[in-house]
This record gives sequence, structure tokens and C-alpha cells, in this order.
Amino acid sequence: MKHLSEVALVDSMEGQGSRSDREHLLACAECASRAKALLEALSEAGAAAMPEPEPAFWGSQRRRIRESLDHSQRGFGWVFLPGLALAGATAMGLFLWLPHVPSARPSPTLPAWSAVPEGEDVAMTALRGLSPAPEDVSLAENQGLSDQIVSLSDDESQALTAALRTELSDSKL
Repeated sequence: MKHLSEVALVDSMEGQGSRSDREHLLACAECASRAKALLEALSEAGAAAMPEPEPAFWGSQRRRIRESLDHSQRGFGWVFLPGLALAGATAMGLFLWLPHVPSARPSPTLPAWSAVPEGEDVAMTALRGLSPAPEDVSLAENQGLSDQIVSLSDDESQALTAALRTELSDSKL
């Protein structure tokens, strides 16, 4: 007859083994005596008093733990320092060596003094259409357009504003 292994015996004692192993434990006298011996050993171990370590043990234990922590902390930084220095130097070299790519390129701008072709400037066309006939303008010799705009009445200013808005909204800027 084949007897239960130690694992199968403990599993059967705890009620977790297979059904055939539990039936074997009930039928086999040798496996039952092994189970009884395990239970007795377990109860003796649970009843045993745990001795308290000597006070000198705790002092020496603290000292050994402190020394091992100090020793491990001292050696930790030096082990990785060369690798960290090499990685930092490599990253710096790549940063300086690789060309910088701007994230957004500014659009080219025309200089403020450049002449705009006459056919392309819609705003100038609108202003030419609003210009009064020469007989309607009474400009003094030294008086410019800005002086004329400043001297407009409220009604004339509103009419000029409305005319400019109409012209500009009809054109595509």
C-alpha cells in the first residue's frame, strides 16, 4: 500500500487534500499515527515558552545594524558615480552637437518702407474712392489730410467711418 507524502498528509489533516487522500488517512494506521505525531509536535511547539534575549544582545544587534547601514550608505554613491558622469557628459555632448531645430519659424516680413504694388492693396483703393473732388476740398497750403480729419464735425466723422467700414467689408483683405 502506498502511503501519503508529507504534503498530502498535511493537506488531508487540514481538510484540503483530495478525497482519496482523506479516505486513506482514515483507513491507514501508519498514516494516522504520523498525523497524530505531527499534531502532538505542533501542540508542544505552541506551548513552549519563548526565551527573552539578554539585554546585551539587543545592544550588539543595534550596533551591527547601524554599522551595516553606515557601510552600505558610504559605498553606494561611489559605485554609480562614474556611470552617472559618463551619461551626463554624453547627454551634454549630444545637446551641443545636434543642430537646434526651431519649433516655429517666423514668417518673412516685408520692410516697412517697401512699396506695395498698386493693384494688390484694397485699402488704398477704398481710400481713393473716398477722396473728395478737388473742388470740394479747401486745403490751406500747409494743411494735410490729418488736419482735415481732425477738423471734421461729428456728423462728417460718422459718415467717413461708415463709408470706410462699408468699403473694407466688401473687399477681401
